[in-house]
Amino acid sequence: MVKEAIEYTNKRIKRMEHELLPFENKRKNIRPKFEIQLTKQQTNSEPCVIERVKYEGDLHKAGISLMKFMFTKRQHAIQVKSLIIMPRCSIQIPPDMKLRFKHLELVIHVSTSIETLKPIIDESSFPCEKLKIYFGSNEGQELDQEFIKHFKVLLIDGTTELSLPLIQNLQNQIVHFQLYSNSFVQRDDFIVLIRNWVAISKPIGTCFTFNFYKDESFMIQILNRVKDQIEGSRAGNKCVDIPMRNSTVLKVSYKPLRGNRFLMKMAVLPFK
Repeated sequence: MVKEAIEYTNKRIKRMEHELLPFENKRKNIRPKFEIQLTKQQTNSEPCVIERVKYEGDLHKAGISLMKFMFTKRQHAIQVKSLIIMPRCSIQIPPDMKLRFKHLELVIHVSTSIETLKPIIDESSFPCEKLKIYFGSNEGQELDQEFIKHFKVLLIDGTTELSLPLIQNLQNQIVHFQLYSNSFVQRDDFIVLIRNWVAISKPIGTCFTFNFYKDESFMIQILNRVKDQIEGSRAGNKCVDIPMRNSTVLKVSYKPLRGNRFLMKMAVLPFK
């Protein structure tokens, strides 16, 4: 037991020395040489180094060297299941490399990220499965609709407030607004949106959902407003049906979620 305790203590001392080494080097103005290693590991086997890149103080340049090693000899576009672009993430990808993906997530600086991605996206990706975008509080809501429309499902989240121009300009058939929409549905904009859908006869399958952090009386109040202001609408169980042309109906409904939250849905369905 004493021997094991000594070995454990020695390991802790070495680990602490390694952790303190960068501060010691900075104090003595020492710039040690580093290399970045690309390793491959299968299940519980030991990692095997398959490529080494000399680190010369530019992390982005080292990253490009590694990406060239991994991807440039491929004859086809790189298949990526999910791609997430985070804030202040500088995308350094070789210009001759193309990506094909199903799911994309853009966190803040949405328009800038889209412009950066467009040249490297392989067109065979379209239509993609899902796009999630997160708007910051001070960020504009202008979107590249030609790019956004290539996604079957669009999720919009963030700390900004919903605006009617943003919603009306969306060409996606399924959109989930995950940011809270309390103020939007209380304005006349919500009624204007419903009338617009009826006027242009949105196709069957169109579905927009909105999140609320309110009690059920608030949801009932919104549905009553829709019923009173939209001609021809009929009230149902937690819903209002609005007849449209081409034998379709716009159903505005709500359902409870966990934690005093509610989901409101606008869906175009076949008329029964």
